[in-house]
Amino acid sequence: MENPGPVPRPKVASWRASELLLTPNAPSRHELAGTNWVRLHKGVVAWAHQELAAPALRIRAAAQAVPGAALGMWAAAYAHGARELDGGYGRDQIEPITFCLGESGTKRPRNGLVPIRTRLDEGDVVKVGDLTVTSPARTAFDLARSAKSLQWAVADVDCLLRARPRVLTVAQFAEYVDTKRGFTGVAQARACIPLLSPLSRSRPESALRVIWVVDAGLPMPLVNPKVFHRITGRLLGLPDALDAESGLVGEYDGAQHRDLQNHSDDNIREEAFEDAGLTVVRVTAVDFRTPEQLVRRLQAGYARARRNPLRNWFLGS
Repeated sequence: MENPGPVPRPKVASWRASELLLTPNAPSRHELAGTNWVRLHKGVVAWAHQELAAPALRIRAAAQAVPGAALGMWAAAYAHGARELDGGYGRDQIEPITFCLGESGTKRPRNGLVPIRTRLDEGDVVKVGDLTVTSPARTAFDLARSAKSLQWAVADVDCLLRARPRVLTVAQFAEYVDTKRGFTGVAQARACIPLLSPLSRSRPESALRVIWVVDAGLPMPLVNPKVFHRITGRLLGLPDALDAESGLVGEYDGAQHRDLQNHSDDNIREEAFEDAGLTVVRVTAVDFRTPEQLVRRLQAGYARARRNPLRNWFLGS
């Protein structure tokens, strides 16, 4: 049976084949060609018995395949701690990894790696551990300007805003965007700024907020505020979006809400909200496919909320 001998195999690991072959007790070239090893990129191999689609492994292998280039977009965001931007991990479509060459780069796309020729100014490239990536502000800017719509542009930037440790603020992003006049997509990046919130807890929550404000024309909601019962003082919950003037609540139900226990908890919380005088509109991923219908539901919910005289709730900290 082939094995790499004492070559270390951490949970996420890839090697440049030329360097691996020089290590003590390295596998032979014959062993590298066997079933225990897999070629990820030209000159880059990995032990086959690990999750090869894992974002950290894909990012590490990409960095080894294009040494000296700065990884960007989702890979840079992931490296900065925005782990929701995982390149499609666990989903049907795996996103390629982008690397930035500067304005004079000449490399071609290959096996899940996409080069971008773009101007990189001072401070646009940083080191995260042993990875070379675009800075948090540049990463957020590139994600925002290349997103397919404003709602997902805001969602992507919000991911970086809530990364831990904190790597970016709204003010820093706004200041950076202001320096990039003339860049393709800068208008969409600029449009994100008043819609951003580091308090959002998921990309769909952020997308819902954009539809709420931009498409439905409703006031900018509070994001995950603490809502208490006015009489008992009991915490009712932290709604994803809340218009404090009307009492309209927007709640996004992700895949985890299909679990019976979570679904039951959601029902109990919704009843508590409505018993206190709040009006709840629930949203799922399906609703994003028909935004016109979602807009009508939000606007109708807003009208109902404004007619509701009951206000047995208050905001707390």
